[in-house]
Amino acid sequence: MDAITTLLLPAHKIDYNKAAGADAKERDLRSYVLGHYRNERVEATGSTRPVGLRDQHLPTA
Repeated sequence: MDAITTLLLPAHKIDYNKAAGADAKERDLRSYVLGHYRNERVEATGSTRPVGLRDQHLPTA
């Protein structure tokens, strides 16, 4: 469902994981392409960071 939505809608209108009941804007195009599937807590800073299926990062524009 997410792959079809990515092809048919502009990136700013997509709500990924909608079929799984996820909150709106929980994921974006970048997190979808990188395969982020959860967030993990960084103990040193107390913040969270996404965990992806792919270990290479896309270049930032």
